[in-house]
Amino acid sequence: MKFSEMPYARPDTEAVKKQLTELMERLKNAATYEEAKAAFLEEQKASLAVETQATLASIRHSIDTRDTFYDEEEKFWNTFSPELEEYQQAWKAAMLESKFRPEFTAEYGDLMFVNAEIARKCFTPEIIPEMQQENDLVQAYEKLLASAQIPFEGKTYTLSQLTPLKSDPDDARRLAAWQADAKWSMEHAAELDADIEKYAKGWRFERISLVASAIMRVAMYEMLYMADIPAGVAINEAVEIAKHYESPEVVKFINGILGSFARGELKE
Repeated sequence: MKFSEMPYARPDTEAVKKQLTELMERLKNAATYEEAKAAFLEEQKASLAVETQATLASIRHSIDTRDTFYDEEEKFWNTFSPELEEYQQAWKAAMLESKFRPEFTAEYGDLMFVNAEIARKCFTPEIIPEMQQENDLVQAYEKLLASAQIPFEGKTYTLSQLTPLKSDPDDARRLAAWQADAKWSMEHAAELDADIEKYAKGWRFERISLVASAIMRVAMYEMLYMADIPAGVAINEAVEIAKHYESPEVVKFINGILGSFARGELKE
């Protein structure tokens, strides 16, 4: 089956969580290794099915970040994946504590237990909101990078298209490609930060949180350089993201700045 033909469907989050919880209980209560192994194999199959859908959404979103369907699906996974991690960590803990660990090791090796022990040290439920926030910001950043239009050697490149040229065998061409990349980044960072400060009346840029400034940069860039995204859509998207991570006052502040920016900078 070709990648383009692989079916995608958003999973039922509560059903997935319930299934993983039930499989964990079966593992814990297994009277024989065969019962424990059956629960293990079902968990592997269920997790693979979920991971496949997440991967499909991620790759298809990366192919075209303007695709509204997969943009929404990526946002869904930004939230759900960290939530699912808590259930996957509980499963790992049950495997580590299983009385059938010697039998699992004999059949499958010890690596999965070593990896589970490492993973257990890197997660706590308290960091789920931060994981979700990181995912949202990474998605916004990727959209910004994908929309870049960088002039180089008489042509226009996206960052992805420019990347191979930054490893060109010719020293001069390789240096020029890196300089074009850096020039674009520096020019737009200064421009967007200046716009934020311009419309943040009474506020210095340094007083604005990193999250709020990142959200506004992406929205302003969309309005200035992505003609297929209406200003209202860019602003609404920014406000909705901000609602998850900032206070109502900051959300109102972001909405006000972006509205003023749109009225002051965009041509009718």
